[in-house]
Amino acid sequence: MKCLNFKEAHVWLRPEIKITANNALTLPRRGKEISCELPTKPLPLFYLSAELVKWFEMDHEILLWVQHYRGNFQMSMFDKLRVASGNKRSLSEAHGQTFNKFLQADVESAASLSFLVMAFSWEGYLVGDSCESSVYIGDEYLNFSCDNQEQLTNALEMINRFRMQIIRSSVALDT
Repeated sequence: MKCLNFKEAHVWLRPEIKITANNALTLPRRGKEISCELPTKPLPLFYLSAELVKWFEMDHEILLWVQHYRGNFQMSMFDKLRVASGNKRSLSEAHGQTFNKFLQADVESAASLSFLVMAFSWEGYLVGDSCESSVYIGDEYLNFSCDNQEQLTNALEMINRFRMQIIRSSVALDT
């Protein structure tokens, strides 16, 4: 796991992806998007965070970019988990962190930090190193975005497995 500040995140992301004044990523619009409500109970949310990391099966590395955060106690907990993973920079110094999907410790850290973002109702992004797919973590919802049909099918299976309510979809869904 490596923490990234704005400048480092610009290098990691594709050149056409920018970081706005409110810390949002300007990701390209993908052909297929599905938004769904997050589970409200902590245990399903925890297991979902691990599944989100696995969803980026085509990528070797994942970026977790925290767009919006609040609460000193929550920030402290997030930063302590980062320090336990060997990083010294705080969330306010570095909004992003990359994870190598081939290192079990990184996979566990990615799932844990993603869980905290969802549990704290923060906002952020999970982006694969190919920048071909992403998950926006909103306040109580997720937005999956990709062009790959198999990956979209995997997202739908995850949504069904966790009994999440679909809010919006750019693709026709079987009923």
